[in-house]
Amino acid sequence: MKTRFLILTFLVLISFGFQESYSLSCVIPNLGDVYDSSDYVFHGMVLDKNYLTLDSRMPVVTFQIQESFKGNAIEQISVTVNENWDYQFEDGFEYVVFVYREELSLMTDPCWPKFHAFHSTLDIVKKLAQSDAEIRFQTTEFVYESLLPEERKELEENQKIIHEKKLERWDEITFQKQMTVFAGILMIPVVAVMAFVYFRRNRK
Repeated sequence: MKTRFLILTFLVLISFGFQESYSLSCVIPNLGDVYDSSDYVFHGMVLDKNYLTLDSRMPVVTFQIQESFKGNAIEQISVTVNENWDYQFEDGFEYVVFVYREELSLMTDPCWPKFHAFHSTLDIVKKLAQSDAEIRFQTTEFVYESLLPEERKELEENQKIIHEKKLERWDEITFQKQMTVFAGILMIPVVAVMAFVYFRRNRK
């Protein structure tokens, strides 16, 4: 009985150090469908990323609104982002973001596009509000193909910076997990003593 209790305790403690991993499969949507499904579409600059959330890979990103295309976002807006699948946003960069409301939170869909806010991109997004615009039937690939050479170069540079930031962040998360596991292991002797005392008292 004691052995089973200790083994179960060990497994519970160790489990706190790990998260489940999932695979993501997306059907690339038309831009018009994404626009219609969004509650907010805006051009914004990232002001802050708050990782003090229930899930460290689902930060709340705060944007300074530069221009609102749908939903009349004013000044600032905070959006929950799932970085398990979709690490895109970094401080100081400007994006075009498609956002939907889920209960009391605003969310991004990992399968929806997030564009860097170049002039070519903004021109395309502005046309999505027109119900008869042919551009609504295009996909993300069309937007990237429409970038000017200098915009593509800047995008590549931006992506390199974002990739480096992502690696730094994931290294930090890995370290936090390792410390959680280490703390759990250190707790095992304490739990074992508590279990021993508990069973001794119950025998009397």
